[in-house]
Amino acid sequence: MYTKDLIFGIVVSAVALMQHGPVMAQNSHIEVTKNLNYKQPATPYLLDNYLFSTFGATDKKVFNLKGFEIAKINGNIIDLKVNPAGYSYAVVSTDGKRNNLKLFDSYKSNELLYDFGKSINPASIVYSADSRSLFVADSYTTLKKYDLKSLQLVDQWSIPVVPVKMNASRNGYYIAGYAGNNLIILNPESKNIRYDRSFNSPVIDINFSDDSSLLAVLLSDGNIEILNTRDFSAITPVINRVGASAIAIHPENKYVAIAENGNEIELVNIIDSNESASLTEPAGKINATDYVRFLKDGHGNVYLTYNALNAIKYKLIKGLVPNYSKMLREEVIARMEEWSKIAPGETQEEYLARVNEAYRSNWRLRPNIIYCICARYTH
Repeated sequence: MYTKDLIFGIVVSAVALMQHGPVMAQNSHIEVTKNLNYKQPATPYLLDNYLFSTFGATDKKVFNLKGFEIAKINGNIIDLKVNPAGYSYAVVSTDGKRNNLKLFDSYKSNELLYDFGKSINPASIVYSADSRSLFVADSYTTLKKYDLKSLQLVDQWSIPVVPVKMNASRNGYYIAGYAGNNLIILNPESKNIRYDRSFNSPVIDINFSDDSSLLAVLLSDGNIEILNTRDFSAITPVINRVGASAIAIHPENKYVAIAENGNEIELVNIIDSNESASLTEPAGKINATDYVRFLKDGHGNVYLTYNALNAIKYKLIKGLVPNYSKMLREEVIARMEEWSKIAPGETQEEYLARVNEAYRSNWRLRPNIIYCICARYTH
């Protein structure tokens, strides 16, 4: 049974959130409050992120965010992925006849960790969410799993298509890949194909939300579908933006950023597509292949990052209407989780007193634990 205090608390939280703004959208007036411009020797066309840092690639070179060359490749680079743990990155290149896969040290310039050589002919790559594995789609419709500690092949299985790009969800449940009109989503543990679809136009970009609950799919005709990852049904009508070339879901799951028309990024409300805001890149085109993502800094601030002419840019944007529905849902879940910890017959005041006493007891024990650890490693 729910306690009166719990029900009252949930109602109060809901009312408070509603008073701060409507659940449905209103027009956003965005403001760029911080503009970071990281100059690059050339315009990067392949990019990937680790935490708040971005790696970029041109035809034959890889650069870090500061624009320093960190790798030089013999062939043309066709895929670039950074290990989620940050210590390495993988590069797929081609000489026109055969593709090659190499792993590099993220912290040392041109430090090759491993060359897969002719053992595989890779088409695209993606790291596992826990950074322990590298998945490689080869040109023979096989997905191969390599252990990054031993660098040995530990598993492989057939897949319906050869993806030209792959993306992994942060919860580790899904790997999505696309080639031409085809999109496949599989579970890397069970190896089951969870979703396999052929669209009317080629897929040109995909992006999982930070909480892995959504997947955005962009087609070459400008159609954008936002799918939930429970059953992969669309959560909103198709959004169409002719000239769109890249997409990214905002961490609050309310907006999608759309790079379009070469020098514009539009922020569209997923819940109500009539609400949108846009910014224009004055320094030339964003780029022909385009790239746009949202990143959080160490303080939780959300930046929009994208590739521009000879640059990688970060913009701190204010003015987007918060996702009150998501906030309310998280508040209810948090209160339900706390309610489940209350012992039978225990009042909320008694529960709080018990939790506070347990917290204080842990702090009283902590100095002794720290002393034991220090003594162990100093003797």
